[in-house]
Amino acid sequence: MLKKFTACYQKLEHGYMGSLLEWPGVITEGDNLEDCRELLMEAANEMAKMFKDDGMKIPYTSLILEPLSISVAPECLPEGGRHSFYVHQDGRATAVKRHNIFDRISANKTCKDAGLQPIF
Repeated sequence: MLKKFTACYQKLEHGYMGSLLEWPGVITEGDNLEDCRELLMEAANEMAKMFKDDGMKIPYTSLILEPLSISVAPECLPEGGRHSFYVHQDGRATAVKRHNIFDRISANKTCKDAGLQPIF
């Protein structure tokens, strides 16, 4: 079955980070945009297999996308930090070290660090 997702790519110091907006947790990094795109599709397929094996349904969130201008003090802007911050719907943020592979162990640790029930 073919499902359409929205891919989001962010330029990093060395390559790109890609994620699926409708499926939080599908995140990867690649040396260039094409590599990142391929790895993102591979990561989504691996996650789909894992969800199927665990009897879970693929989450698919309806999104409303809009540009949003936010005034940020210059001293708050990142300067090549080693962490990415993921904000949860309840406002909590979790720092996740930049990574090449986001495996089950990393996902569970991230959930635990955020005070959430590990799901993998």
